Amino acid sequence: MDILNNRQYLQQNKIADFGNAQVYEYYDQRDQKHCYIIDNFEPNISNKALLEFILTRINPNQLVAEIGGDAVLSATNGDILLFHATDASTIRTEILHDYTPRPYTLSFKTAEFHTYASLTHNATQQHHYIGVGPVYLGSWLGPGYIRDDSKYESKYFRGDVFIAPGTKSTQIDYASISTSFDLTPMQVLHLKKFISHYAQAWMHPEAQPFIFVGNNCSDFTHDLFKVISRGLDSMPRHYYAYHIADELDFQDKGIFYNYIISHPNTWLNHVNVLYDLVLPYITQDSVQDSPPPPSTPFYYPHATINFIDESFFPQELIDSIDALYDIYLPSYLIQDYSFLL
Repeated sequence: MDILNNRQYLQQNKIADFGNAQVYEYYDQRDQKHCYIIDNFEPNISNKALLEFILTRINPNQLVAEIGGDAVLSATNGDILLFHATDASTIRTEILHDYTPRPYTLSFKTAEFHTYASLTHNATQQHHYIGVGPVYLGSWLGPGYIRDDSKYESKYFRGDVFIAPGTKSTQIDYASISTSFDLTPMQVLHLKKFISHYAQAWMHPEAQPFIFVGNNCSDFTHDLFKVISRGLDSMPRHYYAYHIADELDFQDKGIFYNYIISHPNTWLNHVNVLYDLVLPYITQDSVQDSPPPPSTPFYYPHATINFIDESFFPQELIDSIDALYDIYLPSYLIQDYSFLL
């Protein structure tokens, strides 16, 4: 059964009271990690014992995730601290003492097996939806490109839907989940430069192809996460580290593939899931619309990547960032696009 934005179904044990705040512990069986769920966290924290409980478990040099209306921090040993019904900005200022303006929010989303990102300028509510897909929709191997997923977002994303641990979704490829991070203008500039170079490389005739398993939409969002993690030595390998894995919908191929990327050494513990995913995929139609004929390219338009006005940044800084991401362009392509250097 699907449960929307309500974690009371988790079998939690209360382990501490800190004034008005309570700390519950849930043990994530899939990830084999402790999840500390903190209720009634209050701004202007004065309880030194609660502050010590949190700070002894984390390295503050990290981003705060927001999942289903809860703020999440990654602990140094792989555990997580989840602040129930608390926004990320509160945890950022109260716990990390980070007062840096972050006018953008980047969300990594999986909806009906496709994974993509949405970037929002919070003041204007201007949204950009960016993903990777094959030029010919439905192709498992072939040319790919950076696409605008606005249409996909409006049709398939249903908010954050969690699955009660120990149950299975009644439908295949029906997930809807997101992981959000607030970003600085500098981080957004890095995103813009990375995506610009990446898009140029994908469109080159000799580019590495889109591959359903190995070079796909989930691999792209993993790269975006690495871009926003630059200089933050306490960031986990993947944004799924901020999730309670037990409540993710493993009946969705996008969810499971993201889990493989985030757990390269342990995902085989869940290899039985492949039977549940592959057999229905072979024997029944996908829940998604039938793709257009293979001769129809670019079913989704190319993404717009003018996320931020570069004139606010010194040219030497822009040049140095360009140089970082030239690695995504073959040498002959760099020469073709020398104006980027």
